[in-house]
Parts: sequence; structure tokens; C-alpha cells
Amino acid sequence: MICYTKMKDGDRVKLVLLIGDRDPMPEGTLGTIVKANVTTLGSMRYDVHWDCDIKCAVFVPPDRVELHDDIQ
Repeated sequence: MICYTKMKDGDRVKLVLLIGDRDPMPEGTLGTIVKANVTTLGSMRYDVHWDCDIKCAVFVPPDRVELHDDIQ
């Protein structure tokens, strides 16, 4: 279920698509949102600490993440 507006700090997410990254993480990578903000262009910026120990932001749209129910 893709639901960007309901995502908040602390939510677990799964990466669906990361646009424009030279070395993108694979689809299905899990992480935790550490900060959620609306950008000046009206999209959402989610700062995510990925389980592979990478910290990077996703901008929705064009990037895509989905809520992951399996909170660990």
C-alpha cells in the first residue's frame, strides 16, 4: 500500500523506486523514517535510516516508498 501523506517519523518503510541515484539501493530495502517534511514544491522529503546502515532522503514523488507493517 503506497500512502505518502500518512508516513511519519518512526515509520518503517520499504523502498520501491529511487530516482537519480548513481548507486541506488535495491528495491525492497527496509528503513526507518527519521524526519518527514513537506518541500517547497509540495512533495514530501523523508530522511530515512536504511537497515543497510545508509542514511539518505527520498523525495516523494518521484521516488517511491511504501509503509512496511513488520516493525522490528
